[in-house]
Amino acid sequence: MQGLTKRLSLILALTFLMVEPSRISAQNESTPKAKIPSESRKKPAYDQETSKQQPELASLARQLIKAHKSSEALYLLDDKIKKLESSPSLDIGTGDWMSDPSGHPLAFRTTTKKERLDIVLADFYNLKGMAHFNLKELDKAIASFDRSLNHNPYHLQSIHNKGVALAKLGKFDQALSCMNEVIKYNKRSEDSYRTRAEIYRVKKQFDKEQADLEDYHKYKRLNIKEEINLTLLSKLEYVFQKLIRLKALNAEQQIALAIIDYENLRLSESEARLKKVTSQFPGDASGHVAYAVLLNWLKRPVDTIRECDQALKINQALPVAYFLRAKAKISTNDLNGAISDYTSFLDQDKKDIGLRINAYTNRSACLAKAGRYNEAIDDCNRALSLNPIATTKATLLSNRGHCREKLGSKAEAIKDYDLALSLNPNDATASVNRGKLMLSMGEYEQAMVDLQANRGQQTLSPVKATKTSEITNMVDHYTKLLKLFPDSKEGLYNRGLLYLTLNQPLEAAQDFNRVLKLSPKANLTSDYAVAFAALALKLQKQNQEAQNLLAQYQSKEREEAMPPELLLFFDSSKMKSNIRKVPEGLSLARKTRLMTILGLNAYAQGDKTLAREFLYAVKNNGETDTDEYQLALAFCQKL
Repeated sequence: MQGLTKRLSLILALTFLMVEPSRISAQNESTPKAKIPSESRKKPAYDQETSKQQPELASLARQLIKAHKSSEALYLLDDKIKKLESSPSLDIGTGDWMSDPSGHPLAFRTTTKKERLDIVLADFYNLKGMAHFNLKELDKAIASFDRSLNHNPYHLQSIHNKGVALAKLGKFDQALSCMNEVIKYNKRSEDSYRTRAEIYRVKKQFDKEQADLEDYHKYKRLNIKEEINLTLLSKLEYVFQKLIRLKALNAEQQIALAIIDYENLRLSESEARLKKVTSQFPGDASGHVAYAVLLNWLKRPVDTIRECDQALKINQALPVAYFLRAKAKISTNDLNGAISDYTSFLDQDKKDIGLRINAYTNRSACLAKAGRYNEAIDDCNRALSLNPIATTKATLLSNRGHCREKLGSKAEAIKDYDLALSLNPNDATASVNRGKLMLSMGEYEQAMVDLQANRGQQTLSPVKATKTSEITNMVDHYTKLLKLFPDSKEGLYNRGLLYLTLNQPLEAAQDFNRVLKLSPKANLTSDYAVAFAALALKLQKQNQEAQNLLAQYQSKEREEAMPPELLLFFDSSKMKSNIRKVPEGLSLARKTRLMTILGLNAYAQGDKTLAREFLYAVKNNGETDTDEYQLALAFCQKL
């Protein structure tokens, strides 16, 4: 059973809608890997003059808000807003479309200085509202959100956050209007469905709550899969609403609309516009680049390469075309072609440090995949010498470690993995690689730590059931660890849950019974183990054996009291079909486990109606980080 993050209700905190990376931003180029409160208002306590690489102010403000340093965030935001509003002629800039594989500068270059200033000010006022909200200054928060919307009426995060603040004040109808407006502009606004569901719950409109929760999970899953950036779409909607009012569009404006269509997944409209632009203006490299951006995301590598070729015929100094073409070649397993494109870029561009880091990183990954480990190490070293950000540095070290391991330098490889994990403890590749290497060297304890730490990242994405092959791999992983540590109750319990998920109740019962034998006195772990052991027996139609097991277990001496919710399972007469009668005050994790147990119990007894009620409650409202959640999803598929 993993540690869990408790879900916040709308009346406790804002759903922060931070800016996420673009689908194909230069900083997040997809490449093969080697292996592969109340506070006083005070000035921030750091020295800006001594920092060589200051984070962009909006990002810093978000970090401060997230760290509950809202007063410091307000100090920065107020100062920045004052400077921006006193400089109406300031040019924010759109970015360089020739170097940015996201295509966003191609959309924003159609805006005026004032419009770009409005877009930026809307973001800052939204952040200011979030800071006021955290300080429980709700009236000031709402006023800030309104100021944000004065600058950008389509800033969906501000509309959403204003609704949350109104709900906190008990103004649920006004809050609902805000959520409805957000969803009207973009039906994929997942958090607005969740917040609206919370409001419906307060209003006891449970059918509407259920429908919104289903939409929340659906769009959350789709947004992750399709890499939708809702914050970016707020900015692009501002541009879109301006452009659609124009009667005649020039090439730049048509390209801008195509990029906006692409980001909104209006893919056929986007391609139609780009075909028209590249046909009417074949000598405009930006049109070919925009088309390559779309084709790249559509996973049409041959067409992507064609458009990049056209763009480079017009202008050989187009970094974006080299990166997009290299990525397309990687997907066709043309590693040498990709390496050549990164080399061509590196030979031409000597100034853009960020892109050079990306090029070295990506080329090193290609070289490693091609088995050219020494050359890959050289590229890792070149990128590291340019002082990349911590996460990129961790990736480079992890990849270099893999190459050194392949060359037989195990000690050097472990040093690289250690450094990578010190910079980014969540680097799954480094963790797994180090764990496997430690295992091969007989360092079993560290191997178990590394491989166990990565176990949670091998589970499924939220709300999506794990593939059978992935579960089988996880079972194999636990089997290897249990050979080294046969008395690991956690390992046995987790493997038992995986066996149940695979519909192998006999093997599951054996693991859970071993947990019971290793627990001389009853405790929380053994309580859940005996519940699932009994369920495994019931799924095999051994109902009497299950009852005997539970009765025998209840006579055991206890280390701690049994969780009260489990009494619902031990005494079947207390089980009710109404989910809302489940004991109040349970954490989301405990409720998830209980609902899963009750759902499987109903399933084993042939009551699919009751099983559906319990298991679908887990699916819609459960804690997605638990193994029990995945078990519930597996049985939902059987109903």
